[in-house]
Amino acid sequence: MSHKFLLLDTTYAVSSYALAEEGKGVVALRHHAEAQEQAAVINNMIDTLLKEASWSCRDLSAVIICSGPGSYTGMRISYSVAKGLCYGLELPLVAVDRLSVLAYGKPGVSLVALYARTGEYFAGICRDAEWLVAPRHCEENALPRYVQQLAPQRLITDRVPAIWQDAYPLEVEQLDLLQPLNMDFLYMLGREKYRAGSYEDIAYSEPLYLKPVYTTVPGKKSIL
Repeated sequence: MSHKFLLLDTTYAVSSYALAEEGKGVVALRHHAEAQEQAAVINNMIDTLLKEASWSCRDLSAVIICSGPGSYTGMRISYSVAKGLCYGLELPLVAVDRLSVLAYGKPGVSLVALYARTGEYFAGICRDAEWLVAPRHCEENALPRYVQQLAPQRLITDRVPAIWQDAYPLEVEQLDLLQPLNMDFLYMLGREKYRAGSYEDIAYSEPLYLKPVYTTVPGKKSIL
């Protein structure tokens, strides 16, 4: 019997939901463009996909999730749903980071850098799907050091760092974050981890935040 998978990505504004089957690849796919509605639509999206493929939850072999980095709230939405399904159905949970999906299939050495906030990026350098510099949160001015040390051939990014203006002759692959993540690539990477038995601990697994969460303490208010 071929293995069947549910795929979830709610890391950025456009969320994606898919079903995939070994030997066939992605067999059902849906996207949703409103980030504020992800919590409201995710269960309906999954139900729609299962009906479209004539599957039930019991047909699934595992849940493959894009673990981040990305939207703090978005990542937690898909993680919560995935964990609930895996716990209730006794399924393995497989996590694949977003940077790996973006670099998948690129020959040679690639620097993947996603804009985090002013002067900061989520970045990593890989060669043929193997990380030379694992995904991390770093300052913009740290990126040139990686280029000098590892000589990547291309920069995959949603925003070219200002410090780079004409400084480094790299091939630039400009990402459009309004375009959905490639779920075929998420499936292929997740399938490899599934076959290798590389599963998440459902109780303790959490999104790939890569940076601390900034919180504030509300000031005291007078009751007068």
